[in-house]
Amino acid sequence: MNGYNKEVIEKKIKRLDDAGLLADEAKDAKLELVEAVKAQKEELKEQQKADEQDRIQKFEDWKTGIKKTLDSKDEIIPGFKMTPAQKKLVQEGMTKFDRDGKNELQRRMAKDPEFNIKVAYMALALNWDFSKFDKQAMTKATSALRDSIANSNKMKGSGLGDGVNRPSSSVNYELIAKTLKSKA
Repeated sequence: MNGYNKEVIEKKIKRLDDAGLLADEAKDAKLELVEAVKAQKEELKEQQKADEQDRIQKFEDWKTGIKKTLDSKDEIIPGFKMTPAQKKLVQEGMTKFDRDGKNELQRRMAKDPEFNIKVAYMALALNWDFSKFDKQAMTKATSALRDSIANSNKMKGSGLGDGVNRPSSSVNYELIAKTLKSKA
């Protein structure tokens, strides 16, 4: 504790033993050692309290940062506007923890083994550009409408004579179908 090396300690012990003072010196050293250990424990407790306060402050700063980010933006992902309810859902999903110490995002990650792969795909492969989703949705909707119109035209001109009265219309379905084909 005092910084003596092994040689110095052995010399001191020999001198004190030769002088008949070793037992008294040992008792004094033991008291000093007990006090030093107490002081170290108190110092450690204080350091742990300070560390805990620091962790709490960092956590609060992190939560505040998430709220500020969400409040300052209408969109986190370009093209996807967030409602106040969605912002609150995201904020709470990240900052509220259950008794197991997990937030909603972590629980969702645990349920979906491909969660990280999906996020990596969106971030790395798509570079957060979701415009392709719009194009895919439009293509699917256009195809479905085109098929519906084609089926409607087939039934109208089928002459099945099934006794079903189909409403006649002045809508030119073939023109709509051609238009949709040219846009798709």
